[in-house]
Amino acid sequence: MKAVRFPAVRAFSRSLGGGAALVAAPAVLAALLLTPPAAGEMLAVPLSGEARTALPALLSRPSIRLLAKGPLEGSFVIHANRSTAREAVAGGDVLLLAVPDAGCIGAAV
Repeated sequence: MKAVRFPAVRAFSRSLGGGAALVAAPAVLAALLLTPPAAGEMLAVPLSGEARTALPALLSRPSIRLLAKGPLEGSFVIHANRSTAREAVAGGDVLLLAVPDAGCIGAAV
C-alpha cells in the first residue's frame, strides 16, 4: 500500500517547529471533534447564569427540538440545523458543541 502524503500539512508542521506542532495538533483535533454537525444533535451549553436562565427561550423555535437536559448544569441536547441554532443563541453566551457518539446522558425534556 502506498503511503498518502500531505505536503501542506508537512510544510505547516515545519513552519511551526516541532514543539509548537505538538501543542497545536491536539487543539486542532479538539476543535474538529467539538464542532457541531451541520444538522443533527448538538449540545447547547450556557456560559453564564443569565444565559442559563435565557437558554430555553432562545431555543424555542419550531426548527429546534429540545431532546434532553445536558450533562452540564443548564445545558440542553438539541436537534437542529447548525446555522439555525447559532442564529438562535447569537450574543447569548451559549456554546454549541458536538454530542459525542455515545450521546449525552440527561433527563428527557
